[in-house]
Amino acid sequence: AIAMIKKGLAADPKAQESGHPFIPKEWAATMKPILGSYRRFVERCSAFQLCQGDPPAKWTVHLAGAALPAGSVLSQKKWEAALRAAWQKYLQETPREERDPEEFASYAKLVSAVKVAPEKEKNKDAAAEKGQKRKPSEEAGKTQKAREEKPAKKKLKKD
Repeated sequence: AIAMIKKGLAADPKAQESGHPFIPKEWAATMKPILGSYRRFVERCSAFQLCQGDPPAKWTVHLAGAALPAGSVLSQKKWEAALRAAWQKYLQETPREERDPEEFASYAKLVSAVKVAPEKEKNKDAAAEKGQKRKPSEEAGKTQKAREEKPAKKKLKKD
């Protein structure tokens, strides 16, 4: 699969100029059932690097260590892509004259300041040390208790 991708990239260097990736024609029928999706394969393979395009649907494949096109951004982690998508949503929904990057950034800082309560963190650590599964959250615990308090429904036998 790696050789097939490398061969395709070398054979047609201009194939990705539109911002869409080079995908071997045989991938869907031959390789996908064995190796999974093309993008995931390329992301996990150390022989390649992904460049993320401006819209998330656009990305290109390049050999690891090769020079990237000017202005290219390496593929991002999922949270980075989600933040980029949030910024794009902000731009879509906020009138041009009301847009304020500082406001967006300050809200991101505010969201990042949310912390887990120290007691809950201690309980998680203690449970992890004992090899226990995590306990349901307080809200889930309340729902569990409510279910336990309800009388069990009796099954009717059909004669």
